[in-house]
Amino acid sequence: MRILKFNVHGQSISKDPKCDFNGIASGTKNYLKAKFAFRSDWNGMRVVAVFKCLNKEYPTKVINGECNIPEDALVWSNFSVYLIGENSEGVRIKTNKVSVEQEVV
Repeated sequence: MRILKFNVHGQSISKDPKCDFNGIASGTKNYLKAKFAFRSDWNGMRVVAVFKCLNKEYPTKVINGECNIPEDALVWSNFSVYLIGENSEGVRIKTNKVSVEQEVV
């Protein structure tokens, strides 16, 4: 399993500069996982990661800061991801999108 790491602060998501995003091949299944490092403003949020590929979105529940990346998002030369979080008081946070390049094989 390969883990792609992202940093989340407020409405900003970015690739973790310590994580290697090179050499990702399209077409994998049950192999890529996303891990999110949240700042305190995300405490208490229920979080969904939305992976987007070829104008289709694939929402995935984030549990303990991690989720599998859906295979349907891994079929092209890139995919993007953004997060939506909501707490019990109705506060909702949505991040920008970050794109991840893949080699088409």
